[in-house]
Amino acid sequence: MPGLAVLESMWNKKGGLLEEEPSVLPYLKAIRQSLAWEGSRVNLVYRRFYSNYDLGLILEEVRRRRTFQICYIASHGQRRKLVGFGQKVIHLENLIEHCRPSPGIGYIFGACDFVTPDTARKFLLATGAKFVAGYQKAIPWTESMLVDCLFLSYLLGGTMKWVRTKHGERIPPLRELEDFEITRSENPQKVTGRLYRDFPLAHVHHVFAVNGILFEPREVSQGDEATAKYLTTLKPTDSLEELSAQLMGDGKKGIKNVSWSPPKRG
Repeated sequence: MPGLAVLESMWNKKGGLLEEEPSVLPYLKAIRQSLAWEGSRVNLVYRRFYSNYDLGLILEEVRRRRTFQICYIASHGQRRKLVGFGQKVIHLENLIEHCRPSPGIGYIFGACDFVTPDTARKFLLATGAKFVAGYQKAIPWTESMLVDCLFLSYLLGGTMKWVRTKHGERIPPLRELEDFEITRSENPQKVTGRLYRDFPLAHVHHVFAVNGILFEPREVSQGDEATAKYLTTLKPTDSLEELSAQLMGDGKKGIKNVSWSPPKRG
């Protein structure tokens, strides 16, 4: 049974112990229940942390038990640091010490601005972790929680398998018992690719947001191939070639073609 350790800090930046605030726990309990109903049981353990000290104690126990394949850490974030209760900072160097070594554990950080490419490389090299995932930009709480839930659901339980009919239509095949056929992978890169495959517009909106591009969806059509048209406002310094490359990604973002045209006048 896969083990998922969930560690969450307080979200109230002022440290108000009695203030109402969201929590990742109800979302992840729902994912656990959904996966169990589909036949994939997950051992979920949840703990709160408030500072560098108690986060270190919990992570030491997570590594010692060797029953957890994924550790999900949710808190406010900044470049190269997590932010605990009452704005107490947990620096990357301290976090690395808490997670060293972690050869069988993948880490997911539900924290804004924290997982830059440089931070990810340093963390992986120093800890030997199986993988690291997170956000290198700021992202709203609810949107990031939903993305994290989908990523964990795909990683722990798999996702629907899609095939092409002889007419080119993309459908999920049904098994003999009228249930969806599930394809599974423990490879986080493949899981991310399937997430973008199923929700390609999320990637488009992310690219526009990161580059500060104002956009307005104009037309979305479903056929043999789904297409989406946007009205965008570009800056003089924006490169269409660079934006197209970001939208296409590495071929695993679900985007097959990008074209640009000036708006029609009148």
